[in-house]
Amino acid sequence: MKPLVCSVLLVSTCFSQTAASSSGKQKVLWQKLEARIQQVDQQLDGVMGIAIEDLTNGDHYFLHEDEVFAQASSIKITVLANLYLQAQLGKLRLTDLYTVQASDLVPDSDIMNGLTPGVTRITLRDLATMMVAVSDNAATNVLIDRVGIENVNAMLDSLGLTHTRLRRKMMDLEAAKQGRENISTAKEMMSLLDAVYHGKLLNKESTNDFFKILSTNKDSFIPRDLPPDLKIANKPGELEAIRNDSGVVFVEGRPYVICVMTGYLRNEREGEEAEHGQSTNHSAHGHLTADRIDLLNPGLRLPRDDEQQLLHRCLGLRVMVMAASDQVIHLRGPTVELPGCPLGLHDKDFSLESVVMNFPVDVTPEFELLPREARR
Repeated sequence: MKPLVCSVLLVSTCFSQTAASSSGKQKVLWQKLEARIQQVDQQLDGVMGIAIEDLTNGDHYFLHEDEVFAQASSIKITVLANLYLQAQLGKLRLTDLYTVQASDLVPDSDIMNGLTPGVTRITLRDLATMMVAVSDNAATNVLIDRVGIENVNAMLDSLGLTHTRLRRKMMDLEAAKQGRENISTAKEMMSLLDAVYHGKLLNKESTNDFFKILSTNKDSFIPRDLPPDLKIANKPGELEAIRNDSGVVFVEGRPYVICVMTGYLRNEREGEEAEHGQSTNHSAHGHLTADRIDLLNPGLRLPRDDEQQLLHRCLGLRVMVMAASDQVIHLRGPTVELPGCPLGLHDKDFSLESVVMNFPVDVTPEFELLPREARR
């Protein structure tokens, strides 16, 4: 993401330092930024969604901005926003104390897993700091329980963000198997951050503290190689074949939102380096069934909310197959036994929202998409 973010930073800095700049010069700078993004997009063996907005005048750039991506830890931005909203409404206090429970502890909870259950007490604001700074999953889950998934989604609905959804807690493997993934789009995450920045969701005091927490130093993509004293309020997210980062870069006099989301990555490192704007060689690993599925219908690589999804795991790789609402996904042999899966998998159609399948190393499944009326 380095050259990409640096390009945006250059555009913003030029605008802030040259108040008398003509609209023509600004247009040239935006065109150069667009060309740089298009170059990164063409080099990426995956799908990328981008939304960039100048917070001073609303100028923006979009690329696949309405495509839905799994958010991984970036969804924690929505939890943080709702926490501050409920505190503002008097439903809770950020200084409320919580006693750590053994049942809270889940993987990727570096701080919470080191605390003493039944003894250690921490504030909700401290939990929020842990959620952002080290992406502590246990801290996040405590906050989700406190604010409520339904309240987070109600807040998003109130802002018109209907494609951004908190569907499950962190490390909820059963929910993941059922296809309940936390999702958003680049444009909607941009809109959420815009709403907070412009005081459409929180008052001034809550807005300032929201961004203070979100700007806590962390390992993430956006700040890399940018000036160390530049305030950046962001939250990255990583899952298998997914790399995201969304935040606000507080360039003096010209702050901007940047949301970059990637999915269907054949090579995750390539996805990370694509966010840096760097090209890498394709890895031979990851060839597998991804190309076969894409060849069946290359146009189905971009997800939409009305599509039905089949989540396939094979040799540790995640491949998403999508069918439009008038299609079904047909799996052609061989017969495979899947523990815990109630569906037979030989010559079967899937019209469920999602199915998780784990195939043995020596099995290469094949899929085809059929019109719903031609279902076998």
